Amino acid sequence: DNAYFKWSNTDPYVGPLNSVGVSRKSARPYLYSSCLDVIAHEWGHGVITTSANFSLDPQVNEDGAQLHEGFADVIGHATEWYRQPAGTTCEKAEWKMGEDNGTATRRVDTDDGAGGYALHCDDDPSNPGSHARGNALAAAFRLLDVGGQNPVCTRLPGLSGCSTTVGALGLTKSSKILFRVLTVYAVSTTGWDELVDMAVVSAFDLYSHCVSCSEAVLEQQRSYDAFKAIGYASNPFVQEECISCP
Repeated sequence: DNAYFKWSNTDPYVGPLNSVGVSRKSARPYLYSSCLDVIAHEWGHGVITTSANFSLDPQVNEDGAQLHEGFADVIGHATEWYRQPAGTTCEKAEWKMGEDNGTATRRVDTDDGAGGYALHCDDDPSNPGSHARGNALAAAFRLLDVGGQNPVCTRLPGLSGCSTTVGALGLTKSSKILFRVLTVYAVSTTGWDELVDMAVVSAFDLYSHCVSCSEAVLEQQRSYDAFKAIGYASNPFVQEECISCP
């Protein structure tokens, strides 16, 4: 009941270097190979190791393992939503991870009280697991895509960011902004608190048109709001601006 990316010859997983493996099923009704989001998540680790390559050594980057899993989740969800129609049956796109295996391991669309994963930086702080904590990044991705408030706020309305309603940017813009954060700005030591500024700058890079003095304010603000909604935007919003306009 496991899927993995083999990124080192020193890890215990079976298979060639830089490959995705799926373990033999035991308790679940289907193999993880039936889950497009899980397979894309595992390949996502390959993307991460060849871009930001977040350090997994907590002495180097205490957030590294969480961001590895969080960005892999973003890639997994994005792939499913690009390739499958929306729905709740097999081979349909949902904001759940691994649901086609029989039981989702975590989700970002609702706070169902199941636990085991976080939707906010202060959600279930007693759970230090990298998959659990990284789930908050996928929650920000969903909010940036479809908009709304963080689902955790129905249970914990006092959390920071619960007064924030994120405006929807859609799948393409949301994916491109976070992918640019991962592949252009993030480095091995990048932590959670740095991502919001990287997202704002990425939104400016992608969607500003300085010739016409369009500064992508909407994309920047919504990128900021998505991270504010998960508790990782402590500083006020400061937009990037075109240096000069005609």
